[in-house]
Amino acid sequence: MESIVLMSEAVGEVAISDIAMIPRIENERDRLSIAIVYSESDYGNADISGTPESLRQVCQFMIDFVESDRVEATIATLNVDPVPYDRCLQFLSIRREVGAVKVSAIDDKLEIVGNGDRLTTFADWFNFPDDTANGYHCHHEPWDGNEEWVHPQSLPLVIGVGSR
Repeated sequence: MESIVLMSEAVGEVAISDIAMIPRIENERDRLSIAIVYSESDYGNADISGTPESLRQVCQFMIDFVESDRVEATIATLNVDPVPYDRCLQFLSIRREVGAVKVSAIDDKLEIVGNGDRLTTFADWFNFPDDTANGYHCHHEPWDGNEEWVHPQSLPLVIGVGSR
């Protein structure tokens, strides 16, 4: 995937350092074929859904990031109707940072931060076999006792097979 440091009609002017990747979106093939929706109500939660193959692409995107020397990577996702959630998030961003995995919704992106080992483990949450039933999902969320792996302030995240 080719990266650019220019202006995008979708997001306006973007300041990019040599550590970030903003993909050129020439057509839908330049996006991850996943949908990310977010609800601000209650304590907030997010949902990532796609086919087993597209979810495995997220897994590979994270593994490739961890194996690189980059500090941050961002890729576009599908634009979908978020109902019953509040909004659709257009980007998935991964950032290397010390500590447990923390999922946050910032502007129009879902940001995932953590150290390399934790991000590698988190990537496996997206490793669904081809025969996974539509509707199957898992919950990545903080709870007492898993602070080593999931940051206490992480958004609850549902990762599942399905389409919006």
